[in-house]
Amino acid sequence: SQQADSFTTQLVNKIIDNLQVRVHRIHVRFEDPTRGMAVGLCLSGLEAFSVDSTGVEGFIADAAARILKSAVLSGLHVYADTHRVVGLAEPEWRAFMMERIGKDISASDCRHILKPVDGTA
Repeated sequence: SQQADSFTTQLVNKIIDNLQVRVHRIHVRFEDPTRGMAVGLCLSGLEAFSVDSTGVEGFIADAAARILKSAVLSGLHVYADTHRVVGLAEPEWRAFMMERIGKDISASDCRHILKPVDGTA
């Protein structure tokens, strides 16, 4: 029936209006052992959420003409690693990957392709 369709549509819209995304501590690395180099991307955090008209995070209960969202990006950087030994054993590899997230690697043997970026929108 049309009433059931309307309820389903309203429910889906409310879920989408209040959808939140929170991602923390991501490190993706591509290693080429034949060339002894690696490229990596680190992200300390990314959050996207609904806000009210004053910019405060909250639940959107009323169907508004506009839905406002906010996003916070922290510690995004991309690096090239040509001096570090690639192909580390699992324990060393895990420790290496975790230490790079949210860390300023400018003093290390890596070269930034994109220096650490933070932002809010």
